Amino acid sequence: MKHPQPFSAKYRQFKSLSKKINHLISTGRFFRLSKKEQNKLIQKLQGLYLKLKGVFSTQALKRVLASAALLLGFEIAGQSQVFAPPVTDTFGLIKKATEFRFPNLVDLDGDGDFDLLTGEYKGAFKYYENIGNAQSPEFSTEMVNPFNLDSVYYVNFPVTGDLDDDGDYDILSVGYYGSTQYFENVGDAQNPDFVSRGINPFGIITGYSVYGEYFYMPSLVDLDNDGDLDLVVGGAYYHQIYYENTGTPGAPNFASPKKNTFGLTEDSTCYLTSQVFADFDNDGDYDMVTAAFTYDYYVNGYNYSYSSGVFKYFENIGTPTSPVFESSTGSKFAVDTVKSIIPVGLTVADLDNDGDIDMVFGGFNYDYNTYESGTSLYYIENLQNASGIANKINIEFSITPNPSSDYLNISVSNAEGEITPESLELVNINGTVVLTQRYTNGLTRLNIKSLPAGNYFLIARNAGKAIGTQKVVIAK
Repeated sequence: MKHPQPFSAKYRQFKSLSKKINHLISTGRFFRLSKKEQNKLIQKLQGLYLKLKGVFSTQALKRVLASAALLLGFEIAGQSQVFAPPVTDTFGLIKKATEFRFPNLVDLDGDGDFDLLTGEYKGAFKYYENIGNAQSPEFSTEMVNPFNLDSVYYVNFPVTGDLDDDGDYDILSVGYYGSTQYFENVGDAQNPDFVSRGINPFGIITGYSVYGEYFYMPSLVDLDNDGDLDLVVGGAYYHQIYYENTGTPGAPNFASPKKNTFGLTEDSTCYLTSQVFADFDNDGDYDMVTAAFTYDYYVNGYNYSYSSGVFKYFENIGTPTSPVFESSTGSKFAVDTVKSIIPVGLTVADLDNDGDIDMVFGGFNYDYNTYESGTSLYYIENLQNASGIANKINIEFSITPNPSSDYLNISVSNAEGEITPESLELVNINGTVVLTQRYTNGLTRLNIKSLPAGNYFLIARNAGKAIGTQKVVIAK
């Protein structure tokens, strides 16, 4: 099969470079190169791969790569996710507490790292500021009901998102029977100040009134890619309830709830479902991970019921606007089952700033021998980038001024090999693309006069793939 120019020439370059790198690997010389020299070869190879991926099949390119495919593991080896076993007592996370704790990782103070906000079993909010940095988080001692927060619910499941489109995080707090309390952030992205705006706002109909269940754990995510946040809640039994936002980014209105949409089915063996959404496989749409628990029964003279926490991965095999979730565990997603633990709340973020998505969950433990109970916060590190060899391109930007109120002047300061941006995207804190522009070599200027103040992320893309990200602050 013939391919049009310039792809035939790029393909020859790709074959030649793959052959060179495979020779270096087979002789052991590759790993004697400096880290800079290794990364330069990898970035050039990855750049050629990204250019050819839309013309040649992945299998054909992998055959050419041979051993070199291992160096591009994230882009080529099926976007597999491998996680370390859950651990406590890291980053200053809470080792054990008597109450349930439902965690959210969110940059509440706008300083570029992830803080921790938890909902409590007895209705309180607790805030743990990240006093470390984006690479090495360290959480401070707790602040109870900070920023004028105070939930009316005995069981408090909070979730954050920009619900009024003003550039800062607001909060929805979901109670035991699915009622929802809305806290508007009337401060700003650096100095939050929350005001309660009532119960069941935005037309929300409680899941309990429709499905007769309790224990609802929420997520805010733009599942239909229309620029506003939809609401998904996990039920007491293993399913998700979807509320489409039929309003606007600044004035939400949630439609009647629907159970198990997008190809999802109920699993009668799992209970108390939490779910999170992120682009785990880096293909441009939201995938889903759930945490729930199952019962195991042991007979040792007595009947004891022990719970096990299970994590499941659902790949979005649909599109960004019409998701279809397919269970896809095993080689693509490996998280250990945790014995005698009930996951209560799940949150995701790149907590160690290594370019992949880590997880934190609240783990409730009840000892049937001592009748003692408590909740610890567990950290699950994503190990897909643990080899020490760069498996993603991460170019650096020069952005001036930053913060800015009208224009951003952007240039790439260290693009190597053939990797340069084709386009630039400005994304708000909800993950919505608010501005797109082609990149021109030298200097590209973005007009941001019409955008509200707040924290944003600038993403550079080549052949549709993110090759660099940097935080931007718009100040008015």
